[in-house]
Amino acid sequence: MKYLYIGLFLACTVVVISAGVGGYRFVRRKLFEAKSFLGSDIIKEGLELHNEIAASTPKSVSGMTKIYLPRILEDFPDFDYGYFRQLTENTIKNIFCFINGENVDFPEYFADSLKEQIEQKVNDLRKTGTEDKYENIRIHKTEIMKYEKDSGMYAITFQSAFEYIISGRKQQARYNIELAYIQDEEKAKKISQGPILSTNCLNCGAPVKAVHTNCEYCGSLLTTINIHAWKYIRFYEVY
Repeated sequence: MKYLYIGLFLACTVVVISAGVGGYRFVRRKLFEAKSFLGSDIIKEGLELHNEIAASTPKSVSGMTKIYLPRILEDFPDFDYGYFRQLTENTIKNIFCFINGENVDFPEYFADSLKEQIEQKVNDLRKTGTEDKYENIRIHKTEIMKYEKDSGMYAITFQSAFEYIISGRKQQARYNIELAYIQDEEKAKKISQGPILSTNCLNCGAPVKAVHTNCEYCGSLLTTINIHAWKYIRFYEVY
C-alpha cells in the first residue's frame, strides 16, 4: 500500500511539474491536506521524490528563434546563428567559472557592463562567506527569446536552460543572456545600464541599419568607430 501511494504521487507530480512553481505549490498543498490519511513518513518520501524529479527535469525555454532569426538576418545577413548559440553556451559556462574564481582574463566579447556584473556577483558572494562552487554545468537548450531594434538600436536575448551541481545537489536553472551590436565602445560605456546599444550616423545623427554603407537620410559614408562587433552585455536568471 505504501508503494501504491508513492506511485500515485509520482504520477500526479509528472502531470503538474510542467506548471513550474504553481504546480510545485499545488502538490505540496495537497500532500499536507492528505497527511492525516497517508501518514507523515509517506508524505516525506513523496516530497523527497518530487524534489528529485524537479532537480532532474530541465526547465523550458521561450524558443522564438523561428520568429526572430529571419528579422535578424534582414539586418545582419552574415549573422551566424549556430556560432552565436554555441558562443552563448560557452559564455554561460565562462560566467560561472569566473564566479568560481577559476579564470582571470575576460574574453573580448564580454562588454564592460557584463564584466562589472560578474565582479559584483563575486564580491557579493565573498561578503556572505559563500564558498560553494558551481560544478558539472550542462546546457540543455538555447534559443533566441527576443530581438529588439529601435532607432538603430540592436540587441538579441538568448535564453538557456541548464543544470549544475552546488553543495552536492543538482539544480536546474534558466538564464537570459543579452547580446548587443556595439559600434562605439565609448558610447557603450555611457549607456551600459540599458539592454541595448545604438548606432547612429556621425554626420546627421540619424539611426542607421547595420547593412548600410551610407546613411539613408543624408547620404554620408558610414565608417566603423573604435569597434564594430557583437558583445554580451548582461545576464540574469529567469524563474
